[in-house]
Amino acid sequence: SPELVTAQRELFEALKFKETNPGYYKASRNKLKLWDLTDDQISQIENAGDVSFYFDVLSPISGTVTMRNVALGDYVKQGDPLFEVVNLSHVWVMFDAYESDIPWIKVGDKIKFKIKSIPGEEFVSTVTFIDPVLDRMSRVAGVRAELNNPKDLLKPQMLATGILKTMLPGSSNQLTVPKSSILWTGKKAVVYVMTNDHNNMFQYREIELGAEAGDYYIVKSGLQEGEMVATHGVFKIDAAAQLKGEKSMMNPEGGKQSMGGHAGMDMGGDKKPDVESKDDKNASSMENMKMDMSVNMDFKMQLTSVYKSQLDLQKAFLASDVSKVQKAVPAVEAKLGNVDMSLVKGDMHNHWMTTVKSLNESLSRMKKSGDMEQQRLAYADFSDALYSAIKMFGTMGEPIYYQFCPMARNGAGAYWLSATREIKNPYYGDAMLTCGETKEVINK
Repeated sequence: SPELVTAQRELFEALKFKETNPGYYKASRNKLKLWDLTDDQISQIENAGDVSFYFDVLSPISGTVTMRNVALGDYVKQGDPLFEVVNLSHVWVMFDAYESDIPWIKVGDKIKFKIKSIPGEEFVSTVTFIDPVLDRMSRVAGVRAELNNPKDLLKPQMLATGILKTMLPGSSNQLTVPKSSILWTGKKAVVYVMTNDHNNMFQYREIELGAEAGDYYIVKSGLQEGEMVATHGVFKIDAAAQLKGEKSMMNPEGGKQSMGGHAGMDMGGDKKPDVESKDDKNASSMENMKMDMSVNMDFKMQLTSVYKSQLDLQKAFLASDVSKVQKAVPAVEAKLGNVDMSLVKGDMHNHWMTTVKSLNESLSRMKKSGDMEQQRLAYADFSDALYSAIKMFGTMGEPIYYQFCPMARNGAGAYWLSATREIKNPYYGDAMLTCGETKEVINK
């Protein structure tokens, strides 16, 4: 480079005035440093007393070459990158944190993590940075941890899974409930609380939840310390309440609901007077008895087919295609029609009749509507009813991921049932494909 040759000649000239004008000499050396020459290389030029036309290009840091952009004999222009060098003795580990996790994470928190390709090894690091802006599509924020890597065990692009234990600011001594005790309807959370007489009877109650805390939620309002909530079999309790006409997730106002016409029901037009007979009293006294919740395996298989058929319907929503949704509905209706209601008896039969009515109504709305937003609202109702059925009767096969989008239903939130943990939001398609999170894993 002519400029580099000129800079060397200026250095030789400045050497003559090194004692009388040290500033001039120092400026000449600094000019050569701008060419990324080291102090040793500049001293070699001084000692040689002649202009050099060839130099070794040295990396400014020690490390590992991770990318080479040139080969022997290549011509390069000023500013072209030659190599990429990384110092792996001290590394960054980048984690993705969901929006709901951000309030729990603070700079300085300890985080333990494992690397899939290094089994049996656990690493400990410290959070050094939290991205102040969330990704608009995935709704996650980057969390950076740093640690020394003296043995070079950690490599770029390795996959890490971390666990961070921390305390939410101001959350000490707050009331929490297990996630397994919560029933969700949109953004509304429902629990079943044991009655004051502690006779194993539970009552429906809506509560307000705060931040997630691992396998728990913080309770903002609706529960008091010492109250007992059902943590297992909550859907069966809810189904029993619904059948008795009490408040339930599907019937928050209470009161008996029509199950639709089926064998054994009086469909006549004449109403009989309400008379409390001995049989009525016996039926009332039996409400405290345990319901028969055994489910026929064939029925489970048929319900599993309904779930799998709606996955193709879900793909139509991912494509945001009204006509594809309309064409996909009949296949789901066919599978739903193949479910043999006679395989479930008693209260379970009645619950299925209520659920299948909701499922068919939602499918009909999807098929008749020519508006994608209306179809998606119907799909949200369909997903709620199908989730209720799956929790009540069960399915066969692989895990089912119960996922939630907080922005669907005009901000009220909506759920869907997916075959994969990866978020693919049917309520927004490509517009916000990865918006959402997994709330529950069924059949895990």
